[in-house]
Amino acid sequence: MKGFWRTEGLFTTRRLAVMGMLAALTVVFGLFDIMVGPTSRVFSVRYLPGAVGAVLFGPVGGVMVAFVGDFAATLARGDGYLPGYALSAMAQSFLYALFLFRRPLTLPRALLAQAAVFVVVVMGLGSLWQILYYGQAAGEALALERIARNLALYPVHAWLVYSLGRETIRIDRKRAEGRDGGGVEIKN
Repeated sequence: MKGFWRTEGLFTTRRLAVMGMLAALTVVFGLFDIMVGPTSRVFSVRYLPGAVGAVLFGPVGGVMVAFVGDFAATLARGDGYLPGYALSAMAQSFLYALFLFRRPLTLPRALLAQAAVFVVVVMGLGSLWQILYYGQAAGEALALERIARNLALYPVHAWLVYSLGRETIRIDRKRAEGRDGGGVEIKN
């Protein structure tokens, strides 16, 4: 995993602007979350900009996009800010980087990344935050509902990460024609 933590060239004006746009997309996507009640999000794609940031910029850039985007999206919705969920967004982006940064972007790899996100973030951290914030009984009930919903949406989320990551890499390669495109390989 040579260069996995590399930050050299990460803080150029162009890359910071792209990271800022991805964080802004997180805010926009967060406004369209489908909610049932005040605590239960049925469907959301606000994680996608963090995943794209992880694919393009690695763990450091992806985590930055996830944190700034989550913080701003929470403020834009007017929800109370719960720092645990920002840690979950950052962990999710890190896991996408672990599986997808500078590696061939294939559907099986996206499925593995999404499985890791499901186990670590949804089942682990998400359940912990709900129990801490809403109490043991309510947290357990909400956690079971959230785990079932995310398990049902697992293939949808993996396909979204795969297809959006693939197109983003293709666009980035086209832009970088004639220069080093970052070494990300796309396999059909």
